Amino acid sequence: MLAPKQVGLVETFTALATGGALAPTNRMEQLRAVTINQTTAAQAITLPNPTDTSVVFGLDVHNIGAASFTMYGVTVTVGGKARYGWNGTGWAAD
Repeated sequence: MLAPKQVGLVETFTALATGGALAPTNRMEQLRAVTINQTTAAQAITLPNPTDTSVVFGLDVHNIGAASFTMYGVTVTVGGKARYGWNGTGWAAD
């Protein structure tokens, strides 16, 4: 039996002390997940648009930090995760 292959990269981000957009080193459409080590509470974090906005895909966001944050109206708790989808014009929680 063949094991499923995970396609895409995982990128880790340090805390965003004042919230705002992540700044990935890879193109967003190359990522399958991001991990955020958030340590400052009550911050709103956003995802940048993909370079190719015609690509429709999903992205898992994991909080590996010590503080919860919000992303597109969803609170991502400590140790939690949320899934977001790029629909061709913007990000939305799945």
